[in-house]
Amino acid sequence: MLTQEHSVFIPPDILQSALEDPSLRQLVVSKAGYFPEARGHGISRLGIDEHILMYCLAGRGWLESGGQRFEVHSGDLVFCPAGNPHAYQADTLAPWSIRWVHFRGEGADLLLQRLAVSPTNPVLSVGVNSDWVTLLRSCSDSLLGGYSLPLLFQASSSLQSFLAAVWARNLVFSDRDEGGTIRFLLDHLDQNLTLDQLAARAGTSRFHFCRSFHRKTGYPPIEYFLRLKVQRACELLETSPLTVGQISEKLAFNSPYYFSSVFKKFTGLPPTSYRGRHREKG
Repeated sequence: MLTQEHSVFIPPDILQSALEDPSLRQLVVSKAGYFPEARGHGISRLGIDEHILMYCLAGRGWLESGGQRFEVHSGDLVFCPAGNPHAYQADTLAPWSIRWVHFRGEGADLLLQRLAVSPTNPVLSVGVNSDWVTLLRSCSDSLLGGYSLPLLFQASSSLQSFLAAVWARNLVFSDRDEGGTIRFLLDHLDQNLTLDQLAARAGTSRFHFCRSFHRKTGYPPIEYFLRLKVQRACELLETSPLTVGQISEKLAFNSPYYFSSVFKKFTGLPPTSYRGRHREKG
């Protein structure tokens, strides 16, 4: 495991073979590395045919993208989407330390879209997360042993896990707009929340809130809330001695009958049948 400056490059012929493999064509790492206190690090490009991700772990710098200049600080993720002109530079007095990855694949554009990353929104402030640092470190460490398919798959899986973690974090913990609503819903499974309450909390109209929430999650807000309740009910049916009526009351359903109806709709089984099928004796 390297902690000093390094850069691992995948030759074009190996990369092309990887992109033709079913297990890698959605996302593959093409280059990865680590630059600690990268004084003088910077570049200006008209655009390249792969996406770039940089995770600033310390220090600072800047990025120019989409006709704008963005300051970059510790805990920021920097994205340079493929094909877009960009320039970046480490600060002279406090040069950044970054882990970085270049990647491509059929699913790469969609991943960036789901992260709401674009040339005009290229920087996400997420903080320095040690688990995420480990995932990016794995991208380059995996490739140090060569370019075999298992190592390429390991590197790309680490990057996919990293991007999935960022996506989930933005959805659950962000405080902007409807972001953070899921965390709020999880904390209030024992209550009945209305669409008006959720929209008011997000500071937006019902229409905008519903449209934005559905775009990000694939579900209307209240249905998502009910699905979270059913998910919790499944856990209680498997792990607790609570009766169906007690679980219904605990999760603020109007009646055990309504709870059973919603539960069966989402799981295909009544609560008692689910408990009989999934609960392990011990």
